[in-house]
Amino acid sequence: MLFALVNLARKADLPAEEALTGTIERFRSRFAHMERAAHAPLKELSPGAWEALWAAAKKAEAKASAKGR
Repeated sequence: MLFALVNLARKADLPAEEALTGTIERFRSRFAHMERAAHAPLKELSPGAWEALWAAAKKAEAKASAKGR
């Protein structure tokens, strides 16, 4: 699947490696935000709590991105 996505990006003249690197960095940043914001170790939280933390991390990221423009 990854190869298919890279090939699709290549055909669309998109920098696949840069896109993947950016996605990985966003994931790492969001996950670190979740760990900081959690009231308990993540492994002890419910899937619903994980989803709420993920949504909060995305919202914080969007807010920070809007301020940086």
